[in-house]
Amino acid sequence: MDQILIGKLISKKRREKEMTQAELACRLGVSDKTVSKWERGVCMPDYSMLEPLASELGLSVSALIGGEETADAPIPDSEEPKSPPDTYCGKYCSECEYRVELDCPGCINGAGQVGGICEIARCCRDKDINCCSECSFCAPCRIRRGRGKAPLEHRRQMIEEQEAEIALADDAAYIAKWLRVLLWLIIPRVILALLAGNASKTFSVIRIVGTAAVFTAQIIVFIKLSRVNGRFRMAALFSSFSAVFGIVLSALNAFDAGVLQSVLLCIDIIASAVGLASDYYEFGAHAKLMYDYDYELSEKWRRLWILDIVSVALVAGSIPTVTVAAPLALLFAVAGAALMFAVSILKLIYIYRAASFLGSYGE
Repeated sequence: MDQILIGKLISKKRREKEMTQAELACRLGVSDKTVSKWERGVCMPDYSMLEPLASELGLSVSALIGGEETADAPIPDSEEPKSPPDTYCGKYCSECEYRVELDCPGCINGAGQVGGICEIARCCRDKDINCCSECSFCAPCRIRRGRGKAPLEHRRQMIEEQEAEIALADDAAYIAKWLRVLLWLIIPRVILALLAGNASKTFSVIRIVGTAAVFTAQIIVFIKLSRVNGRFRMAALFSSFSAVFGIVLSALNAFDAGVLQSVLLCIDIIASAVGLASDYYEFGAHAKLMYDYDYELSEKWRRLWILDIVSVALVAGSIPTVTVAAPLALLFAVAGAALMFAVSILKLIYIYRAASFLGSYGE
């Protein structure tokens, strides 16, 4: 093979096609300097480039290697000139073996679009060029050398997304089951609240034992939910602390243990603070739990925590206000109690909505 003759033939056929060296280089996915070296006979095209180069020039591979254009050498249909590459790196999407599997719309409208995963496309846009061959660093470019990995990366991401969707569906069924248990705990809580008005020791014992059982069940539910969201562990921990303080306070009040009112007030304040911390972790855990499923409901859980703080602040503020303005203290206490009731109702509604949504997720 005479590379001088081959170079002259490449140069001649390129001019006949009215292509610049840069345009031919872009179609072949090489640099314009490489094309220049071929035409000057400095080096030969790689073996892998012979077929696409011959196709672009309208030659047969044998004619290209011989360095002479033969009139009787038919050009196979497969070697008809191709349209310009529809990628930044010079590859043809139609030749990609993963295009059907990925349902890929092509580089320009797919991975190579703004916000897409293709580094080569981002690089070309940053440099305001149409393809890699227009870049002076095309030949030694590390990013371009890995252009064959782009479809594999796209495929890997697609598989990961599918696996994540399957995992979300599996977790949704698990979460919905335990949220329904949390809803059923409402019934014993209502019963215990009704027993609070009875001062007899028998009912007090039933209420204390029942409260311990309900809190234990709630803690178990939180521990189960911590499998998919670690924040429920902290909710379970503070719920156990809240249960202990609440039971101790109820027992002291029910059996008239002769404890000073100041001591009872301190225990009550600590119990309220621990209860607030328990609500913080529980509401935050619910918000994080629903983030991937229902963003709107997730944000409602976050806002519910703010209402919870306001309600506790109003009730707490009513205590020192009594000595200054009794009517204002009463207003604070009533408003705080009403807001606490509203928070409890909204909490139940949100749990019900989450359980219903997750129960039908993926169906």
